[in-house]
Amino acid sequence: FIGDLSKMYHSIRTAKDQEFFRRILWREIKDHGKSFSEVFPDVYAFKRVTFGDVPAGCIALTCLKQTAEKFKDIDKKAASAIINESYVDDIISGGPSHEDVAKTICNMEKIVAEGGFSFKEFIISGAKNQKQKIAIGNSKVLGVEWDSQEDNLSYQTVKINPSKKTRGKKVGPDLELQDIENLISIELTKRRILRILNSIFDPYGLLSCITIKLKILLREISHLGWDEPVDSQTLLKWKTNFKNLLSLKVKFPRYVLGVNMPENIQLIGFADGSMDAFAATIYTRVFENDQFTTNILC
Repeated sequence: FIGDLSKMYHSIRTAKDQEFFRRILWREIKDHGKSFSEVFPDVYAFKRVTFGDVPAGCIALTCLKQTAEKFKDIDKKAASAIINESYVDDIISGGPSHEDVAKTICNMEKIVAEGGFSFKEFIISGAKNQKQKIAIGNSKVLGVEWDSQEDNLSYQTVKINPSKKTRGKKVGPDLELQDIENLISIELTKRRILRILNSIFDPYGLLSCITIKLKILLREISHLGWDEPVDSQTLLKWKTNFKNLLSLKVKFPRYVLGVNMPENIQLIGFADGSMDAFAATIYTRVFENDQFTTNILC
């Protein structure tokens, strides 16, 4: 399950002597042009940690973990999940059954409430009935799409956008399948290709069988300048691979250790290489109910 903390930064009060680190001086428009001696401005200060403060992330995590440590007697397992399984305002944990998860969630809410925090919602794998604070459907776990009902990690929204970023946002729209055919060589340069490759987020390497082809193609144009367009033959190769990316719809089971957490679990690794590339993969092999089940891990 995933727990999403609500307004994490704003849940933390600042000390009195720190309030004026973010001071705001306010005067009405009608007083514009007058000196401070004539009309002194109202002085405001933040009493909460705000997004944009340099140490905000460190402060928030420290407060959260100290809260869990201080009130761990409520439920040591729930406190451990908060301390060891949190990533900024998301807590990713689990349990052997829905009953165990429900208990952990209940006690996690009690613990964080002691520190002034609260959860916005929880997403639980396999949850069928929507309850208060329980969301159903697809979400993202550390950037990877997760179908909580089927408990699968899926790659169905790979985006291709060769445009540059301005203030953190792409200046142009994402390309659709029909747009790929209209790409011309002047629109595809080494800089734009690298921009597309770096935008594919695949921390587990599950898309390596596709991305490795793109990296090999990128090597073939290493002699070009950053803004030099590719030739027509190379353009055709990239169009084909971009189409494959946009047509990609694959999913992998998130949980790979069997239904009843059996003891007979094996990790099996394979590796291979050539002059073009090398790669390795790891599978889990689980023996349960008189049969073996194999799933890719990474």
